[in-house]
Amino acid sequence: MITPLHDELRLARLQVFYEIREIPYARGECAAKVALLAERFESLGYRTRTVKGRYFVADWPEEVRLVPNRVDIHYALEIEIEGQWILVDWLGESARMAGFWRRT
Repeated sequence: MITPLHDELRLARLQVFYEIREIPYARGECAAKVALLAERFESLGYRTRTVKGRYFVADWPEEVRLVPNRVDIHYALEIEIEGQWILVDWLGESARMAGFWRRT
């Protein structure tokens, strides 16, 4: 059953997610964004854990094709909501599909 408290908590989670997502991002800064995201969710009372996954860097911009090792690491966050760990990643579904995730 959804209660007003559930709605308030959901809105608070969404506000945190979108606020952090909108911070300009450069490759390699995902760990810092995850740390900030974890801090904010923990301040709302949620347990968090960091996950990381390997992914293949796409062919854009064109110069990327010249990079010898195009496998990279991406960090994301899981938060526990009502006993379930939920992946929170501003890169969206493509990040989950591109490689594996493992807890750090």
